[in-house]
Amino acid sequence: MPKIDRSAFLYLDPKGNKDTFAQCSTCLLWCGEAKQLCAIHGDKVRVRGTASCGFYIHGSPRPEQTVAKIVTPAESGLVDRKVRCENCQYFDTDDSDCDLFKELNEEFPELFYLEEKVDKHGCCNANEPIRKIGVKESVKEPAKRIGLKMAAENPKPNGIGLEVKPGVYLVRHAKTALNSDSSRDKIRGWIDVPLDATGKEQTKEIAKQVAGYKPVKVYSSDLQRSAHTARAIADAAGIDSIKAERVFRPWNLGEFQGKSAANAVPIIKEHLQKDMQDKKIFGGESFAQFRDRYLEALKKVLDEFTKSGKNIVIVCHYRNLKLTEAWLAKGGSKNHEIDAKMFTTDDMPPGTIARVVPKGDDWAFEVVHKGATVGGKVGAS
Repeated sequence: MPKIDRSAFLYLDPKGNKDTFAQCSTCLLWCGEAKQLCAIHGDKVRVRGTASCGFYIHGSPRPEQTVAKIVTPAESGLVDRKVRCENCQYFDTDDSDCDLFKELNEEFPELFYLEEKVDKHGCCNANEPIRKIGVKESVKEPAKRIGLKMAAENPKPNGIGLEVKPGVYLVRHAKTALNSDSSRDKIRGWIDVPLDATGKEQTKEIAKQVAGYKPVKVYSSDLQRSAHTARAIADAAGIDSIKAERVFRPWNLGEFQGKSAANAVPIIKEHLQKDMQDKKIFGGESFAQFRDRYLEALKKVLDEFTKSGKNIVIVCHYRNLKLTEAWLAKGGSKNHEIDAKMFTTDDMPPGTIARVVPKGDDWAFEVVHKGATVGGKVGAS
């Protein structure tokens, strides 16, 4: 059976001036800067040279041509913005590929044979503007427009009956000797404490569950309690190696590390106050240093997921998960504003699994599993 090629998307390679290609200023149907009218949109719709629509025909504008209302702006897809591939969220700048064409080829191989290499100055009718903090429209949205139903639209259970959603999965490491019930829990921070016997058993349960979310890459804090948990997940998911990085470490709480978590909480809350966020804890780092270090690293992974659409795992620590939750509760702001009350709630024990998933133009934080069950209840601080 013949397959659909990219001409179905009206893909055009650039002609003439590449910086104005596909805009009304280089379209035969435009009547020029003086009139700012289009031959097919009628004399009531003002059309600037910076606009574009799906009826673009490359050529010189013709000021004296007849103007008639043949289509509405909604019918033609008229927009006033740059529409070339370089301005589209589906354009992969590293490889000059169209991620939309690539994903349709992978998702529907029986239907599509789309050439994935595109010219950055080219364009097609699936063009979507680049969105804030790298959030892309899911490929299922343009697929809906051409009558296709994506598998991701109805997330299916994995092998152990849990819903699989596309996103970045955050996993808190398994139990250590410094994790106990909340009355005896101690601050670990940057102390490189290993997993205890219970924690090593928990990694088997955690690994089986997280592997069911079909990740293709596993990041980890470089502290051994996280790296051990991450390697178990990678092995279960058939991933060759992990990427252990310092940026995924927890808040360095300096002099409070190894001491009672209960005694440290008032100091932690004090350092969340706006006039205290840049003040370092003795022997450690300020909240602002921790916040910016981790959230910048997280945003890079979110961008990576946005480009690939493939699930990614980050194995990290309690305060990393809480910081993610508290930041997204405030809309994922560029200045990293957080919900301080949410950050200090004690509700994510070792082995907790959460995920960050696309929600419109933003991201949503979801807890999908609260703590490993092996070894009974363990502390969350």
